[in-house]
Amino acid sequence: MQRMKAVWLLCIIALCASASAKDQPKYPPLPEKVRAAKTICLENQTTYSDVFNHLYAPLSEWGRWKIVGEPSAADLRLVLTRTAPTPSGKNRRINPWWFLVLTEPNSDVPILYISCDIAIASSKGAARSLVKRLRERIDKAVQ
Repeated sequence: MQRMKAVWLLCIIALCASASAKDQPKYPPLPEKVRAAKTICLENQTTYSDVFNHLYAPLSEWGRWKIVGEPSAADLRLVLTRTAPTPSGKNRRINPWWFLVLTEPNSDVPILYISCDIAIASSKGAARSLVKRLRERIDKAVQ
């Protein structure tokens, strides 16, 4: 009977370990441009300023990039938009989603993007959520 309990316990432990491993998202490697970037320029491609105005604080707290005012002085552009980026360059609008899109300074082709449903958050919360997801994506891929 003790042996049977031990077997069941080991099975449960193995299942729990397997489930927690599946919960960890596996990210593809980051493009070299993202890993090497030291500066970003923020750009608002929406007609709303409230979420955009709250991006600076969580990005500054993270400290990964120095935020500059001109795309020509930046390694990457971080664009706030309401349209879903696609590899073809054609965007499609999805409400109530917001997107943070990393691009090269002189391109609209997405390198990496993060999304957030603003219907569940305040403007400040949406901005923090977007930056948190971006940070998680980049930090996990770097590890």
